[in-house]
Amino acid sequence: MTETSGRRRADAIANRRAILDAATNVLGESPQATLADIAAAANLSRRTIYLHFTSRDELILAAARDIGEHITARATATPDTGQPLLDLAQFVHANGSAVAKLRRLAGFTTVAGARQELSAATTTARERITALLQRAQECGDLDTRIPPRAGMHIIAAMQWGLFEAVSNNDLSPDEAAATAVRSVLGAVGAHPTTTEKILNQIESAANPQSANTAAPTGQADNARRKPTT
Repeated sequence: MTETSGRRRADAIANRRAILDAATNVLGESPQATLADIAAAANLSRRTIYLHFTSRDELILAAARDIGEHITARATATPDTGQPLLDLAQFVHANGSAVAKLRRLAGFTTVAGARQELSAATTTARERITALLQRAQECGDLDTRIPPRAGMHIIAAMQWGLFEAVSNNDLSPDEAAATAVRSVLGAVGAHPTTTEKILNQIESAANPQSANTAAPTGQADNARRKPTT
């Protein structure tokens, strides 16, 4: 590869990134935004956009896939602490925060195929969620009557529900992450007290200064939820 061709390729990659970022931001502010609006936000010409995407809908599908890839990156970046329920909660918390930031993209996902593109891009994330659910059940932290793959689908559906709740102003963006953790862990069979303990742990790690001044929350219940007979 020559120096000139290498520079052109780098420019093309940078332009595509700028277009996708601009599309997410602009469509978040105005769901009816045009390609001209997106081009202006990216400091590029419409012609440059058409070099990468043949239509507005194709750009939106690519942006949906890009969001899905970011979700997968968060899932794979969540460290393995050896505590599967904590690892799952950390991913859900981080994803809940991200969903809150994308709350104005409700119209974005109405384009035919957008949800499917996002779902396809999150395959790796869903596989990790399934594995964490399986391990949490083996540790005795979750109700074993909920099949791990079924739990994964429930979690995915709840993430869409969270997105819609924030988009419709039924849930404050500031409450999205904590609500996501409580809803998801509750749905897959975690004990409420265990959920609050984990949530406090996550939020204390994120805000160590406020954790040092917070009042004690009391002893956590370490009881595991077992199937009833």
